[in-house]
Amino acid sequence: GAILVAIMIFIFLGSLGMTAIALLVLPLAVLFTILGLYVTGNTINAMTLGGLFLAIGPLVDNVIVVLENTQRHHGLGKNARSAAVSGVSELVLPVLVSTLAMMVVLAPVAFTPGVAGFLYKPLAIAVSFALVGTLFLCWTLVPMLATRWIKPANQNLTEKSFFGKAHHAIEHMLDNLTFNYLYLLKIAQKF
Repeated sequence: GAILVAIMIFIFLGSLGMTAIALLVLPLAVLFTILGLYVTGNTINAMTLGGLFLAIGPLVDNVIVVLENTQRHHGLGKNARSAAVSGVSELVLPVLVSTLAMMVVLAPVAFTPGVAGFLYKPLAIAVSFALVGTLFLCWTLVPMLATRWIKPANQNLTEKSFFGKAHHAIEHMLDNLTFNYLYLLKIAQKF
């Protein structure tokens, strides 16, 4: 799973540094989750593993959002440290709210009475620990590593490599999609 995540991140973001940071955060968030489960007296079972699998998407999302914003600030001409500080500080509230919203959605599952609650409570707890772990890592480790491993956007991939060609083709497609969306949005706003 981590290899597939790495390939997708690398193709879409076009940065080995960003890919490495995201891949480093995944096992650390899983470790945080396992420690949380141990402290709360839960075991690793099918439901907690299911919770970890469910949490991988939001874990990677939080990291990518912070890294993309950091790279944007880097591209605006800020030095690596200022870009990382600005990149994470702008997103503290949005990432916190989206993460808390996901945890709140799982709260009824954790407090369901009876057998259903017994079965699904470990899943909700595992997801919650993983999300808290990724929040902590996104505010500490990710900006620190971003200062060292992220280059300006134009220095990441050469157009001669396979991944460089794939990344540039995807970027071109997304730019066209954005242009068409904005065009349709302007038409829709006239009504």
